[in-house]
Amino acid sequence: MKLLYVTRDPPGFGGAERRLLEICKWLAARGHTIHVLCGKTRPDLPNYHQQDGVHYHYHALLPQFLFKFKRFSFYASRYLFYFLSLFFGRYIRHINPDIIIEYITPSPSLVYPLARLHRKPCVGIIMEYRGYYQWREVADPISAHLGFIGQNIFFRRFRYDQIITISKATYRQLVNGGIPAERIQIIPLGVEQADHLPTKPVERRPNTILVVGRLMPQKGHSYLLDAFQLVNRQLPNTQLWVIGDGPLRERLLAATHDRGLADAVTFTGVIPEAEKVNRLWQATLFAMPSLQEGFGAVLLEAMACELPIVAFDLPVYREWFNGATAAFVPRLDTAAFAQAIIHLLQDKEAREKMAAHNKQCVAQYSWQTAGQMEEQCLMALYQK
Repeated sequence: MKLLYVTRDPPGFGGAERRLLEICKWLAARGHTIHVLCGKTRPDLPNYHQQDGVHYHYHALLPQFLFKFKRFSFYASRYLFYFLSLFFGRYIRHINPDIIIEYITPSPSLVYPLARLHRKPCVGIIMEYRGYYQWREVADPISAHLGFIGQNIFFRRFRYDQIITISKATYRQLVNGGIPAERIQIIPLGVEQADHLPTKPVERRPNTILVVGRLMPQKGHSYLLDAFQLVNRQLPNTQLWVIGDGPLRERLLAATHDRGLADAVTFTGVIPEAEKVNRLWQATLFAMPSLQEGFGAVLLEAMACELPIVAFDLPVYREWFNGATAAFVPRLDTAAFAQAIIHLLQDKEAREKMAAHNKQCVAQYSWQTAGQMEEQCLMALYQK
């Protein structure tokens, strides 16, 4: 098959981006011709490159000089992607794919009507489906309204040939939103344990907490800082490593200073994958303060690195994980979050028991399995 994946954000950091990278790499290794069309949301991205047998195309969204304004360019490039996708017809004509697959992150672009115009089957992949109040909780007012309109008006009216999602929780939300159940397939995320081995000898650092995620409201970093302040009062030598970048970086840095935690919190930004894996193996435990998730891909990475986990209790986690995987605490309860961290930092036996369980549990998730399921889904559509 010749496949064209269309996504707003380039492959790499983030659950959807990691899924795209791994699935496309696996499909290319199977002999399929894979093209990925992304928005050029960073100034360092080329117009085209090839990696792991996959062809990546980057469509310019902003003049280069505007990327000097980080917060503005972060949002502007993402908003413009949806409107500029109207001009993606030239890519469809040039590549002439058998199937077009759109990542709906989190709203659909204009790729679906273009696919219909060019008489191409179109598949939608959606990680999360939110109601109005869920949007308001995790996004600024403009993003919340645009996201809600995109998902609840355009997405529900676009009749994708197939919809792929990653959890039963999102599946139920889609069905409740009026999407026919027979058009939805669940394909969970994966992780490769072989890719999460340290690249050098490392040792666990005592009282070191790690969080990985884009610095955006829904990831809950501000709640983690509140909890960490309580932890640091009781265990003054505790350290927090924050891996990731995003529009809230400056605000979170300021909050760290205001709380007197500047010496205890390290913001690494986005780091190479090998360095991230090494830090996962050096940390004592993993914190997951997200307010909403479609699955929680970084939980699998933490489990592959044999880390105990503390997380807010979200319905989607209970679908895939259990109380032996993580210390789940009531959502938004920062005091309970802090106490769970303190308990695990002080109880080596509990940490080791949870880490051993996670090592065993994560073995059931692989990108090969996810790739096989996606290939079967697309082949069935291709052969119609």
